[in-house]
Amino acid sequence: MNNIMSERIKKSSCRNCGHTLDACTAIEDGAVPSPGDITICLYCGEISAFCEDLTTRTVSKEEFESYDDDLKSEIIKVQALIRITNK
Repeated sequence: MNNIMSERIKKSSCRNCGHTLDACTAIEDGAVPSPGDITICLYCGEISAFCEDLTTRTVSKEEFESYDDDLKSEIIKVQALIRITNK
């Protein structure tokens, strides 16, 4: 049984839709956010990365393109699910 729990983070706003972000949920049990980790807004599906203070920042197109193909594929799948669900 998974014990996936949300982790509180410093409040910031999604750079795309403006919603307040104050928590995140990891894909893996026990994982906590670290600077540089990516996150996806559950409101609009936009990808961001965590800053040193665990607020979020925009991920550039060049940065996204530097991710390995498996990660990019997973991100795109999650984004599609979020956008379909939130229509």
